[in-house]
Amino acid sequence: MGISVQTSGIKVERNKCFLVNLNADPSLNELLVYYLKDHNVAGRADEETQTDIQLNGLGIMPRHCTIDVENDIDVYISPCENAKVYVNGSAVTSKTSLRYGDRILLGNYQFFRINCPRAPGVGSSGTTTPEPVAQPVTESFDFDYAQNEVMMQELHNDPVQAAMKLIEVQHQKDKDGALFKQREAYEQELAALKQQLVPKNSSGHHQPNSRQEDRRIEDEGTQSQSGDGSSLGIGSSLGVEPYE
Repeated sequence: MGISVQTSGIKVERNKCFLVNLNADPSLNELLVYYLKDHNVAGRADEETQTDIQLNGLGIMPRHCTIDVENDIDVYISPCENAKVYVNGSAVTSKTSLRYGDRILLGNYQFFRINCPRAPGVGSSGTTTPEPVAQPVTESFDFDYAQNEVMMQELHNDPVQAAMKLIEVQHQKDKDGALFKQREAYEQELAALKQQLVPKNSSGHHQPNSRQEDRRIEDEGTQSQSGDGSSLGIGSSLGVEPYE
């Protein structure tokens, strides 16, 4: 069970691992504190198995997750089968390390923030690490912050959005392909027009036009007529009667 800070007047011990609730109502925000043992089970209050962190609401499984504290400072959360667990907006399905100030969502709307004490300059693995220049202010990690990061992550992983992106990419590919085919067709038509403008006689001789051809035919006819008259004159001089 959680301890109500408002009703009990108990001062929170910052040097211990605990969960504090986050709520949209400022009057209910950060009022419940769950101190963590070495092994903690979170789930519905009606579960036959004893649960250390009893929760109700949509999405809460009878046995939802376990939270283990190792070496007094290292905290791990392990979701149970089909349980909805988010850490800092990302869904987790296996044992995950928790750090000071991490936001946890259990079920559909049970938000928490975790307090994990750390020795100065010591990381979660126990090795010495340099002190960061600026520590994040955990008080800013309120309900709105935790809810928004979950919504943003779900929007980023939304299958509908992913499908729309794929459609946009495919549309662009189809558009580029259509433009390429259209350009090829234009190039083929241009090549055909160029071939029609080139003279058919590839040897380079000048092709006579229609007027020159008509004049040549008339000249040949005139020469033929003059040749027939000469033949008749020769026949008369020899005394040969023309054949009727």
